[in-house]
Amino acid sequence: MIFIRYYFGFILSDAVNNAAGLGFNGYDKSGVPRWDLITNVKPFQLESATSLKVALDVWNIRKNK
Repeated sequence: MIFIRYYFGFILSDAVNNAAGLGFNGYDKSGVPRWDLITNVKPFQLESATSLKVALDVWNIRKNK
């Protein structure tokens, strides 16, 4: 529960940057716009991770690529 404030900060900063247009990452194969350019953490996938590899894949995403 203590990490909720950090998740809130990550999601809020992601939303603000997307509102400014900084998160646009082009279109996928079906033509749907992607807004994940600066997404850095996926809190739900992190909290429900079943292995360390999954947890590392969804935490600090921009640095892992």
